[in-house]
Amino acid sequence: MGRISVSLLAGVALLACGCSNLSQEEIGTASGAAMGILVGSLFGDGAGKVVAMTVGGVVGGLAGKSIGRDLDEADRQKARTAAFRAANAETAERVVWASDEKAGIGGYAEPAGKAETANGDLCKDVRSVYVLDGKEQSETSRFCFRNGRWEDG
Repeated sequence: MGRISVSLLAGVALLACGCSNLSQEEIGTASGAAMGILVGSLFGDGAGKVVAMTVGGVVGGLAGKSIGRDLDEADRQKARTAAFRAANAETAERVVWASDEKAGIGGYAEPAGKAETANGDLCKDVRSVYVLDGKEQSETSRFCFRNGRWEDG
């Protein structure tokens, strides 16, 4: 997937998330689908890539819907910060977070494999696990090394 397509997809997700009349569940669905499509774009060629992007979008949307339903903005920010910290840690350690407002909501982020070159960038995945009332859900985000640090890919 070209950089323009990735930028366009990220812009659409940000636009959807910026609309104040959307529920947390709808924002989670849009964000999860966008991330799933981005991850799916890293696999296959031609029709296989389209299938991978479609499956990634559906799976990401479903996971994001569930997570968005239960996490408020402050919790999502804590989870995102944990993912960035895990991506930038010198050792492969787990970064734990917990909600300030809701008991039973928290999680952790940890590197999910070794860094690899993708589209000319050195990238790695970070697995974020959300614990919502004792039930675990997870998603994987891609980070690429740019400007001397790991950034959301």
